[in-house]
Amino acid sequence: MKAISVLFSILCLTAACADRGAYVNPLERKLSWYSYLNGDTLRESCALGQPDSARLIYNAIHTEQIRTYDLFISSEDPSQYVLESRVLGPANLSRLARGILGPWLGDTATTRIRIEDKELLWAVMENGGVFSGGKDGLYLISEKFFWLAAACRDGQFYYNAYAWPSAEFDALQFDDLLFAWDMTGVPVNPPRFATMFDIYGDASPIRKTGAYYHVTVDENGLRGF
Repeated sequence: MKAISVLFSILCLTAACADRGAYVNPLERKLSWYSYLNGDTLRESCALGQPDSARLIYNAIHTEQIRTYDLFISSEDPSQYVLESRVLGPANLSRLARGILGPWLGDTATTRIRIEDKELLWAVMENGGVFSGGKDGLYLISEKFFWLAAACRDGQFYYNAYAWPSAEFDALQFDDLLFAWDMTGVPVNPPRFATMFDIYGDASPIRKTGAYYHVTVDENGLRGF
């Protein structure tokens, strides 16, 4: 497994591995995860004349559940949008038939979204302040609950984040729409207070398990990117 990881590291460096975080195998996902969280491909392609797009990520304690939603124009029918939903969670050994990395691939679903529905999503995102700029200095760790939101709207890139517990998190409405459109069939992991023992089975874990990560948000993305 270490040899495979090294191989993917080399490939990632030579191929400018970026922003495919949720939709690739777990090894490549780890290498491109921060770029994916930062919405790099949306940011780089966002320009006047380009279709609107969005990426919304719900972190619900990284060892339990991460839900990702990518919205983009349909390549087959420009009158529709496509919502790609993915739920990442604990390894599911029953999926070994999908390959050695199958247990970590998560659950996926694709939903067709009408233009009117995309506009409704834009409206509730605007109500939630997504297009008002991120909270500079907001620190997020994967052992908590939070949303990251990136969007290209009318050729301009926006980024915001919402940590639980907070009034801003509680006021969000786009999550209800996304969960309604999510056809993965995986129940949502709701916010709650959890101790290190709850998460790791150890009050002071020496070595944290799973894809542990932490990020700091600035006005238009992740600090340092």
